[in-house]
Amino acid sequence: MLSPGLARIVHEAVALSPRCPIYDGDPRLGGAQGAGGPTRMRYASDIRQDSTDRRTIIVTAGQAEAPDAVSRTRVALIRTPAGWRIDDLVAEGMNSYNAALQAAITRCRRRG
Repeated sequence: MLSPGLARIVHEAVALSPRCPIYDGDPRLGGAQGAGGPTRMRYASDIRQDSTDRRTIIVTAGQAEAPDAVSRTRVALIRTPAGWRIDDLVAEGMNSYNAALQAAITRCRRRG
């Protein structure tokens, strides 16, 4: 479901993750993945960002156990010969997924 470019970056990050903490849920960074439990999600197209080969979807999600904690993520989609694929994700108030992985890969490589 990922675009070729994002898939390449994710593959590279996964290969480095045993050596360095890459993902925010990595226990070496003090994190934990997701709260779990049922999630309410709503999807809306950002028509200002749509074109014939690129679209942006805004995903609003909330956990059942924390109804006031709502996150909004902008999902960039690109059209490929295989169909629409995720090209990047940007959570509200955060850097893009692509940029965060690139930075983590660079830090890991510098550490040797």
